[in-house]
Amino acid sequence: MMKSQHDIKTKVSSCSRCIDSSTFRNQLMLMKTDHCIISIKFDPDSLDKYHLELSSIQHNHSIVSCDNDTIEEMDRLKSYIADMFYRELDKSVLFIETAIHFNHHPHAYIDIIPIERGLEAEASMYFREVL
Repeated sequence: MMKSQHDIKTKVSSCSRCIDSSTFRNQLMLMKTDHCIISIKFDPDSLDKYHLELSSIQHNHSIVSCDNDTIEEMDRLKSYIADMFYRELDKSVLFIETAIHFNHHPHAYIDIIPIERGLEAEASMYFREVL
């Protein structure tokens, strides 16, 4: 096996977002579907007690590299989550993917961050400025 393939395999086997990894935290998983996992974001980067992560089961470096079935399932889940936050918590939701450091073979995920209703336009403008 070539060194780069070995490095990728090693990274995936220790990935905290890969369900078969020894570092995956089952206790944080809220839902598992055919292609995706929804988990509680439980680390210093959590912005809210309802901050979640949506990730693919398969280790992908970015959401655009996922297969069509995974992307379609993510879209359905995002719609479901947005409706749930609106109905149950009277909140809107930001869905943010940060895709960086591809040479480290990260596992792509989408942050799901609840915000006060009515702040969607402000948040959208802020992220456009940052980009």
